[in-house]
Amino acid sequence: MTTELWDAAYAQGFDRDTPPAELVTAKLVPVIKALIEDGTLQDAACLDIGTGAGKNLPPLLEVGFTRIDAVDISRAGLRMAAARLKGIPGEQSVRFWQGDFVHDFAAAVPPAAQYAAALAIHTFHANREATHQGIRQATQYVMPGGVFALCTAAALRKGILAEGNVQVWPDGGYTTYADNGLPVHALAETELRELLEPEMQLVSGLGYREATINEGRTVAEWATIWQALA
Repeated sequence: MTTELWDAAYAQGFDRDTPPAELVTAKLVPVIKALIEDGTLQDAACLDIGTGAGKNLPPLLEVGFTRIDAVDISRAGLRMAAARLKGIPGEQSVRFWQGDFVHDFAAAVPPAAQYAAALAIHTFHANREATHQGIRQATQYVMPGGVFALCTAAALRKGILAEGNVQVWPDGGYTTYADNGLPVHALAETELRELLEPEMQLVSGLGYREATINEGRTVAEWATIWQALA
């Protein structure tokens, strides 16, 4: 059901003209470039988890990665991503992988691969358990000294808590269930830290942003960059 839902969305042009995430252009790219220049990262490869229509691939190509593995559940999204890269220098370094990284992460990504950088930007449309599992598994593919960029729903009371079918957890996180069947789990700060620390440390600070979307609805999200400890 999820594959068909996303294929239908991309077939209708979802994310076709969406610009790259600010977390990627303003924070992740400069951090990676600095780590490459100072020798911390060598033979740098990147994993884009939930690449969708490929909005974040052009700025990643500017970094000069030796390889970028772009993963998504939707073949329609991957076709849009490939089309977006036509004519951009370095496009041949991008490899596309189709798989359900939410429910079977290991089967969705290249086996035994490790990356200088991994990113998951609005990636985990899943319940609490699957979101936790996806984040933990993503970090296992980051090499020591490498970075992980995560942009995901934040459990702030002024956010989406009051809307729809909501399940609230003791740590302050909550899960909402949309009419289309897709759950989204919003993480509390303590919950997020427990998933990533102490194996990873914050690079850019634990920031969040608020955005107004459909029908004036306010949502909040964590926008974070972490570094794997050597």
